[in-house]
Amino acid sequence: MTSTTPLSVYARYASITTHVLLLAGLLLWIGWPMGLLVIAPMLAMLPGLATGRRRVYEIASLVLVFYVSGLLAEAYAIHSRHLIGLGLSVLAALEFVSVLLFARLSGRERAASAAQKAQSGAAAH
Repeated sequence: MTSTTPLSVYARYASITTHVLLLAGLLLWIGWPMGLLVIAPMLAMLPGLATGRRRVYEIASLVLVFYVSGLLAEAYAIHSRHLIGLGLSVLAALEFVSVLLFARLSGRERAASAAQKAQSGAAAH
């Protein structure tokens, strides 16, 4: 039996990477005082994302929808910021996808592990 890395690990690394890049991009784009207010909800989620708490990933998927839509609206409304807004909205959409993948894959992996433990426990008796 070979040991392979679960797919949820890759989704988790992708979501943390895109999360940090989005935080930095928003802070640089908006500026210091207002940027901190905009990224405050995302900063609050960072410890939970780093530790792999599935519930935080589920909440992040709900919050990221607002960031994607807000960035797309900003890119459309202000033509001088079109490319930056579009780039950040693509980054937020990538984070949204990776967060959803982690939530789904980790749930499936947890269920498969529980089923395997129950099956091995039943076989032992």
